[in-house]
Amino acid sequence: MKTARKDVKIFYVMFWGVQAILILLGAHLILWHGEPEGFWDIFTLKGFLRQYVIHVVAFFVLAGVLELLHHWEFRKGEKEWLIPRHYAFYAMKTILLPICLAVPFGYFYFHSFGLTFDGWKYAQRVLPFYVIIVFLLNLIVFIRKLLIRMVWYLTNKAGQVEPVGGNVEEKEAGISKGGSGEIMTLELFFARDRMDIAISELVYGCIDNRSTMVYLRNGKVGRFHGTLTKLKEHIGDDPDFFVTGQWVVHGRYVDKIEDTFSRKKLIKLEFPFEARLSLPKEKVSEFKRWLQSVRTREGRS
Repeated sequence: MKTARKDVKIFYVMFWGVQAILILLGAHLILWHGEPEGFWDIFTLKGFLRQYVIHVVAFFVLAGVLELLHHWEFRKGEKEWLIPRHYAFYAMKTILLPICLAVPFGYFYFHSFGLTFDGWKYAQRVLPFYVIIVFLLNLIVFIRKLLIRMVWYLTNKAGQVEPVGGNVEEKEAGISKGGSGEIMTLELFFARDRMDIAISELVYGCIDNRSTMVYLRNGKVGRFHGTLTKLKEHIGDDPDFFVTGQWVVHGRYVDKIEDTFSRKKLIKLEFPFEARLSLPKEKVSEFKRWLQSVRTREGRS
């Protein structure tokens, strides 16, 4: 377990390190290009450091936005990736939109320093570097997301559970039960597809954009046709799951509990899941006892 966590940290540090180097170098190149000073000598100019910090912060914000945009895209089902126009919208959101935002950013940046904004010179000198940086930032995030998705599929080759019979009310609620009365599957929606998925495949569930989203161990994200309360009711007293008013999580996929500046904690999930679930302070002790019992049953420390 410790070796696996170390490898995960190396994986993230490697990508974040490359991203940080790209941002620091890109901000420097944009400000230095076309100036008579040397590559490092330009730092001695009065006011340069302030301009450099502004560009670095702006690029880190851009990197965060691109991370979010790619995250939303990778949550979509496989059928979305088979539609040609999907790639066009993908490129518009992650490449074309950031490039278009560069012009108003440059305008306000120049005016904040009392300089005249020359759009033509800006397009000739700054925009090419900015386009390259946006492309590389997208490439870094895309490769990381793609590798994570590959890990999901390589480590989770189990076939889909066959639908289990149930009465009409249970079917309408999105639940199937076995003959013993135990919950066996959930009926989830993936874009336009409806599938029965075993409860054991569930990693965590939460409210996202007013929908009850269920995240599976194979990396897929399905929508449960019902409220989170309804989902928790049907999971019942299953000892492998912990439920709060905001989410449901399977103990097998909990990595660790992280501290925050407040008294509440964050639940970090096992790689490749990147979610951090907020744990209310009044639930911390209960969650720790439950997690220890789950790990004990599975033979983990």
